[in-house]
Amino acid sequence: QPVIERSPALAEADLMTVVATRGDAHQVAVTKRPNLSERLSSALVEKGSDRVVAALLSNQTARIDRATYERVAERAFANVALHIPFVRHRRVPPDLLQEIFLSVEQSLRREILERFRDLDPSELEAAMNNGRRQLANAYTSLPEDMEAARIAVDRLEAMGRLRPAALV
Repeated sequence: QPVIERSPALAEADLMTVVATRGDAHQVAVTKRPNLSERLSSALVEKGSDRVVAALLSNQTARIDRATYERVAERAFANVALHIPFVRHRRVPPDLLQEIFLSVEQSLRREILERFRDLDPSELEAAMNNGRRQLANAYTSLPEDMEAARIAVDRLEAMGRLRPAALV
């Protein structure tokens, strides 16, 4: 594993093979390499356990793209073990921190607020707008079959057959 962590002889293709074919210990060793590419980071999140993802987030030089951060955020909602490394990773997009804000413990909420204090106002506004959009979509959007249900109810009413039992 020290070879995986430090050897300059290993190319990205070699490391991708390690991620695809080996277990946690080897994948964690890959996460410790400096300047991991977005492609490797994505593969680690896709194939790795939460332990591997936490180790990746501890590597502040790892390059992680937006889609990979989103996958990590989804996992973090369900796994408290990812809260600390996710919140403390320097480059997590602010809107994803805002999304997870209510899911983390109070001390991590304070850390998120501290990071927001240092944000450029336009970046903070963008993060808040994204959060508002997500809330609006989650709580105010109508079900996909709403129009079909309305038409069915109107038909039943027009035929005089609208009864509670017909709506169940």
